[in-house]
Amino acid sequence: MVIAKLRRRFIGIAMGSMFAVLFLIVAAINGLNYRHLIEDTDRLIEKVYIHCDEDLFSGKPFDSRFYFVRFDQEGVVQKVNTSQIRDVDDEEAIAEATSVLDSTVGFRSHFRYRVYDDEGGKIVIFLNCEHQLDIFQNFFLSSILVSLFGLAAVFILIVIISKLVFKSVIENDMRQKQLITNAGHELKTPLAIIQANADMIELELGENEWTKGIEAQVKRMTDLTNDLMMLARTEEGVKMVMQTFDLSAVYAEMAASFEGLAITNGMQLKYHIEPDIHFYGNQKYLSELLSIFLENALKYASPQAVITLDLYRKANRLYLSVTNPTEQDLNQDLNHWFDRFYRQSGKSGKSGYGLGLAIAKAITMAHQGEISAHKKGEKTLEMRVILPYRQSK
Repeated sequence: MVIAKLRRRFIGIAMGSMFAVLFLIVAAINGLNYRHLIEDTDRLIEKVYIHCDEDLFSGKPFDSRFYFVRFDQEGVVQKVNTSQIRDVDDEEAIAEATSVLDSTVGFRSHFRYRVYDDEGGKIVIFLNCEHQLDIFQNFFLSSILVSLFGLAAVFILIVIISKLVFKSVIENDMRQKQLITNAGHELKTPLAIIQANADMIELELGENEWTKGIEAQVKRMTDLTNDLMMLARTEEGVKMVMQTFDLSAVYAEMAASFEGLAITNGMQLKYHIEPDIHFYGNQKYLSELLSIFLENALKYASPQAVITLDLYRKANRLYLSVTNPTEQDLNQDLNHWFDRFYRQSGKSGKSGYGLGLAIAKAITMAHQGEISAHKKGEKTLEMRVILPYRQSK
């Protein structure tokens, strides 16, 4: 599941990069093309202005289709020339020129116009750019279609390539998880034998520091083996048995049991659990999720801390959070806490293998949720899980 998410992220980044590059190329090419169109039409308008009183285009009346209107200082029309265009008469020319008299340059439909100050009056020249604009638009649309086709082709190639690239990674990851699972099963028997032998020694010789040491190490190895097997099962994407159950009741019962443990450690546990939350999920793993959060809170909370547990629904989402003051360093990337075997740097004096939060993350992802750690204030940590709320499959 993690590798599949990583593969999707790889495809997304590759496609995003390709889209950005193509977008810049298409934008640059069409931008330059449009700039050249403007420069060419403005150059021709300038030529028309210079020779507007001459019969410059005689013999080639429709090579350059334009018309112009001359106004005096009062805005009265002095001259109209529509001889170089068939589909615009004098009245239309005057109306169009009058409407743009207060501007300088621009487009009116497929005409490019420019207003010149001339001998106290103004001359408005309109140049037909229909052909040039059609060429530009056709090139623009063609470049967009070719880019989309290229993106589609690249997407197919990236999907195929990513499948080949991640194939070996997936196989290695599966072998690793299978090794952990097999090793866990193989370790259970010798650990049980060692524990049984330690018990027999205690029966014959009595309890001593040596048997206590053996039992302590057996317990540590058993806990580590169980954690590794649980992590391997959740990350393997093994189909969990899902059912609808009263999550509020389960969590309330768990919180009550941890409340006594908190008091024993000189702390307080306050919990606010919304009643009657019936959730479709795996009860065993979701119980383990809360257990990990509360055990971490009791382990790393400041002395005489108040630990707060919240469970509630909001907008089709289920929110679980455990908040506690702590002496841990919170000025770091807290997302690393969910990595396997991650141990916070510093002298915390706490034992552990760095698997608890990794298991919590795997359980959350198996339920299509999100898990995160947040710094609240200077010395307060919040562990939060957001799950899509559902009561049935």
